[in-house]
Amino acid sequence: MKIWTIGAAFVVLASIPSTVGAATLTNGTGDGKVTVGVSGAGAFGSAAGADTSNAFFDPVGPTAQGATTYESYVYFGFGGVRSNLSTVASTITAQTATSLTSNFTSSGLSFVLLQNLADTLTNGVQTGSLLTQAYSITNTTGASLTFDLVRYLDGDLGFNGTSNNDGGGRLISNGTEILFETDTAIGSSESDTFVGISNEGGTSTGFDIQFYSSLRGDIFSGLSLTNTIDGDGPDADQFVDAGQGYDLALALGRSFTLGAGESATFTTRTIFGTGAPRDVVLPPPPGVPEPATWGMMLAGFGLVGAGMRSRRRRTEIAFA
Repeated sequence: MKIWTIGAAFVVLASIPSTVGAATLTNGTGDGKVTVGVSGAGAFGSAAGADTSNAFFDPVGPTAQGATTYESYVYFGFGGVRSNLSTVASTITAQTATSLTSNFTSSGLSFVLLQNLADTLTNGVQTGSLLTQAYSITNTTGASLTFDLVRYLDGDLGFNGTSNNDGGGRLISNGTEILFETDTAIGSSESDTFVGISNEGGTSTGFDIQFYSSLRGDIFSGLSLTNTIDGDGPDADQFVDAGQGYDLALALGRSFTLGAGESATFTTRTIFGTGAPRDVVLPPPPGVPEPATWGMMLAGFGLVGAGMRSRRRRTEIAFA
């Protein structure tokens, strides 16, 4: 059960979103599969709003499907208090079993969001799933805008019998920064059930792995990320030390400057995996097409995924 400190309670009341526009994405049932209810602004989790749901992941092996996420949001701001994108009403414009397209506007920015859930493969065998959320952002004002986006994930993994004693850490994979949360604090990136996040686009503004209520409150208040991993002791190896697990959350930030009428893409991914997080290899970030091309692209996802599976020969984790 989540227990907020008195100081964080106001943040909860001020920032829990009322989601508008949502759908369930699923890539099936069985080992490595995920079912998740996402909002039209990209939120999900058991506490992320009435129209969303938890991300239920089935690890490879005998472990049964279980919940992984308490809250997942994207926050944005202009150098002060940040807003939760999920408080903004969104419109869903296209949907398949594994993809959702939506749009919304806020503070002079127009957003088009493509969310896609795909299999991840190791030597042709599914070991997990990847949720990619690509935001195409356009400045609709007549002046330049500078803003930041922070991906926040409070992942409560309960596969080992408890959801409040998780571990995690930070990795760089092929130049991409990945924060991950494991089901147990094992002090390394070796095999475990895990959920991870990454960001692309703009300029990095840092990361944080901290106790969930402190981190969420700091983000909402507009504070800078501190590049800190709580629970990583004197060895400073970027992993929560073995036996030092706690109810942690993850945050990754990016900043953007857009001139009048300019556009940029912010892509954030959620990795659901079984095995060693250090083996994760992310694909290049997707391009975000114009809205008129959504239908053709969504229809082609199945063919593209099949072609990628037939070509991959890597021994690390690959994404279909």
